[in-house]
Amino acid sequence: MGLSGGEILLVVLVALMLFGAKSIPEIMRGIAKGMHEFRKAADEI
Repeated sequence: MGLSGGEILLVVLVALMLFGAKSIPEIMRGIAKGMHEFRKAADEI
């Protein structure tokens, strides 16, 4: 279940409209950190 390029673009555009361009990098850092922590926890199990 992957995302195609068009779906990713749509998600990015919606995020830009909802949050504004200035807060997107901070949001992406938070998401990346959460994904890293999740993978780390999954590897320990």
